[in-house]
Amino acid sequence: MNRTSTAIIPALTPGTVHYNFTAHQKLKVMNLQQTEDVAVTTVLTEEGFRNGVMPRAQLSILASQLAVDKATQKNAKEFAGFELEEAIAVVKVLTDAGTTVTTPGKNDMAFIEQLKAASGSEFDKLYMYAELTNHEFLRDLAKSYLESA
Repeated sequence: MNRTSTAIIPALTPGTVHYNFTAHQKLKVMNLQQTEDVAVTTVLTEEGFRNGVMPRAQLSILASQLAVDKATQKNAKEFAGFELEEAIAVVKVLTDAGTTVTTPGKNDMAFIEQLKAASGSEFDKLYMYAELTNHEFLRDLAKSYLESA
């Protein structure tokens, strides 16, 4: 995926928040994208789709739990709370549907450690950018699944 130097993330209040990312911050999130998840192009079954969503939802829980406490921007903190509730609900639905709960991969845990080490504006930017790319991945996963159904 090509990324520009600015990601635009809708705020939860009127207006738009603009985050500028350094190449270093983008690299951290791009490393996150190289997880052990099911590849988007190979998801053809419901089970494959669910197995692709589960690790992303679990990662979002871990990241959002941190962000609820560490985010400094009001909108980022509020978003983290909503995202945490959503990810918990997704994991519950997936578990109820028989999806195996997996252990987060080493890249995922390395990203969580990067989040733990970040603070202030750097943390907010890294968290929000990660959630943006996570949602883009999930959008593409759903599109692939629906096109193959």
